[in-house]
Amino acid sequence: DRMQATGEQHRVIERNPITGVGGVEIGEWTVKSTKRGMLDTLELEQLEAKLSAPLLPEMVFGHSSVEFIHKNGFVLKLDANDALAAWDSKTPSELKVAASQEWASTRSPEAKKVGEEYDWTFTTEYKGTITRPEDKGDTYGVAVETTEEIDLDKLRIPEPILFYDEVVLFEDELADNGTAFLNAKVRVMPTGFYCLMRFFLRVDDVTFRAYDTRIYHNFSTKHVLREFQKRESTYRDLKNTGQMPADPAQVANSDMMFQRLAMLSKTTHKISV
Repeated sequence: DRMQATGEQHRVIERNPITGVGGVEIGEWTVKSTKRGMLDTLELEQLEAKLSAPLLPEMVFGHSSVEFIHKNGFVLKLDANDALAAWDSKTPSELKVAASQEWASTRSPEAKKVGEEYDWTFTTEYKGTITRPEDKGDTYGVAVETTEEIDLDKLRIPEPILFYDEVVLFEDELADNGTAFLNAKVRVMPTGFYCLMRFFLRVDDVTFRAYDTRIYHNFSTKHVLREFQKRESTYRDLKNTGQMPADPAQVANSDMMFQRLAMLSKTTHKISV
């Protein structure tokens, strides 16, 4: 059984205090995270110019990332700079405009500035950055939509955790009127790896939004599954359906709120490796 064969052969990469890199090598894969401080003022200005963005989140961890690297040259990387490149900063959607007007009209002068000129929620549909080797044929490393789903029950079976990390990619407190963040949690087991990258938005008294990307690879297979789902509910919706927690700590907990939000869409892609 190939799964068992690769199961024991792993080497932990101890986190380097200078580069911030740590992870694990297992079978044909290296899974690693890089954790560094947030971009400084100059780096933020350079990224703003590069993205032609009117404003960036207060905290951008542009040197932090999570990477899944196959020895064949395939790489799936989760990275704040690419995530913000996928944020459509200049075209607020109907909902965002409505929400920002409602929000800005009741808030501080600072909040009023955000208005409609740009998407102040930093919403991104980023699902990771794939680098694929050119010499492996046309289908290798390409994401193709599938009806196959990630087996979450299998993931609930207790297994040794060879590597676990949580990496914040960006965060903004929306001038103290809520939160917008993108983070990734990764774990590697003897049988495979699993990662949840989440964009979460809470605009106090207005709306919640969660965009989840789940990445799963079972070492006994030749493909990675990547599921993307969008969920959203307004405060009004949640109150009307009795879904709004009474405890403010629960309202701030993205795991707690995710379960309560209405699902807008869910798609899974299969990436052959």
